[in-house]
Amino acid sequence: LWTLGFILSDTIYRYSNSSRLHLSLNGLQIHLYNQVQRYKEIAKLFRMEKLFGDDVDVKKPVPVDTAPPSAYWDRIWSLIGVIKLDIWSGRIVIGNRLLPYMLVVSMENLRSKIRLRESAADRALLSVEGQAESVRAAFTKHPEYDGKPYKEPPRTMGDGFAILQRYVTVDQQSTTTQRPIWESIWRFDHNTVFSYGPWAEQQRVLLYSFFYPPDYQTRTPDELPKRGQRRIHVMHDVRISLLKETSIDLWFMRGDQLESIHSRCQPGSTVDVSITILYYLSIWWITRPDGFSWSMHTSLLRLESTSSLPYRKLLEAETFSIDAEFHYPRVFNGKQTQDFKFRLTKCCCWLVWDHKRFISDLITEFLGDQPSDLISFVPYTVKFDFDVKDSFEIVLLLNESNWVDPSEKNPENVEAAIVGSHLQICFTLPFEDFLPELVSTTYTIRMVNELALRLRYPPGSATAPIIAALSRGALTNMYSIPSPHGRNSKNADEWHEVWRTESITCVIGYTYHPIVSKIPSDIPQHVLQEFLPKPVEHPKDVSSFPES
Repeated sequence: LWTLGFILSDTIYRYSNSSRLHLSLNGLQIHLYNQVQRYKEIAKLFRMEKLFGDDVDVKKPVPVDTAPPSAYWDRIWSLIGVIKLDIWSGRIVIGNRLLPYMLVVSMENLRSKIRLRESAADRALLSVEGQAESVRAAFTKHPEYDGKPYKEPPRTMGDGFAILQRYVTVDQQSTTTQRPIWESIWRFDHNTVFSYGPWAEQQRVLLYSFFYPPDYQTRTPDELPKRGQRRIHVMHDVRISLLKETSIDLWFMRGDQLESIHSRCQPGSTVDVSITILYYLSIWWITRPDGFSWSMHTSLLRLESTSSLPYRKLLEAETFSIDAEFHYPRVFNGKQTQDFKFRLTKCCCWLVWDHKRFISDLITEFLGDQPSDLISFVPYTVKFDFDVKDSFEIVLLLNESNWVDPSEKNPENVEAAIVGSHLQICFTLPFEDFLPELVSTTYTIRMVNELALRLRYPPGSATAPIIAALSRGALTNMYSIPSPHGRNSKNADEWHEVWRTESITCVIGYTYHPIVSKIPSDIPQHVLQEFLPKPVEHPKDVSSFPES
């Protein structure tokens, strides 16, 4: 038993490194069941207060200029100094029996320190530094849910669908700019796995809609504090650093078949998220005149992606960056915009015909299979900009009848490689009309600098020696040197450069009839397949004139 001396004086030492409060907890569980206050606000808005009784007590936000004086808290922090909080085992549960799945975040051996630090623009900066082990976030089925049956997750990993698993993480706040600071930094160490997909996204939407139901009102911009008033937080910055090799998995279902995209990135990858707040919740949030917006910057190093298809190769890149911006207007059903910019360097991509269906089914799963509803319809546009620099390579399989040899060693495939220095693809997906008859999209593809087409025949092919002889002995006029780009097609003994140019620009106008979304059914998928049109298994089956 020991005590640390404390002398009360006129000078308040709020930034002391000494600790007089040490909390140790074991088996801690924090359960967030609902947010009744939000439902009370909506009930009062629509004059339905009787649903919660005659007296509906709706809390009002405290004005910023009437906040209590901080002299009392100065003395408290001067006495306590640093708060040491240790949680040997604990978890946070979000959800209740009205939802099919709940979000469970568990951790072990959490050691953290809570202290005040000096701030250049404010009275103090609250800093939280911690380290935890065996941190796991997963959607877990609620044992007491008795509502409408909901589809099972595409893959269960232990207890539920894990969206995050790792051993070590660090959460701390730091000083960056002169604006009010609200920042968190996360560092992930060994054995970090991110798992996500359409099913997890649907659970996130269900959980968010339950805790924050919409009120279908036009938000009014919040006034920023004036001179002499306490400042408020207007932006939250999140930084994620991957210190070791990390896996990123996407899981989804194609009928009854489980599909996935597995990606690995090397140490040094980062994710930066900036969120500008839309409305008031339990902390200070603001609405800007143009609505709500947030942005994300992701940089992954030495990315390798494979698919669950028999031909597993998909994508390799030295750097893979994503700059995403999302904007939501103040009107609840106003047009939203989403802008994605993908930046890649030294990229190699393998394409087969089934990749088109694979990506299309993944997007369809993300969009959901709920029937179109005018009440919940919100117009939006999604812009995509792919920019590949410092060398690109696209490998195409040209086997007869589009068969594919998925062998990893000595595959018997006829391959073509398009290589060059710079590739750019731009297009916009418009979802602006409710149940449109036609949708038009324009795709712009531009390739420049040292473009070349190369062919490779398997060694056992009868055509391979003929192409090799023509490549070595044919009298041709080469007006340019061979292209230096490409990673897998540089072997001149196997790959033969048959075409060379400096620039290609292709503009494709595509108009299509949207397919009506699937109607949810309790009938098993294998039974429905007996009555639905058979899926196309080969390009030759995609024909406007079926065989008689």
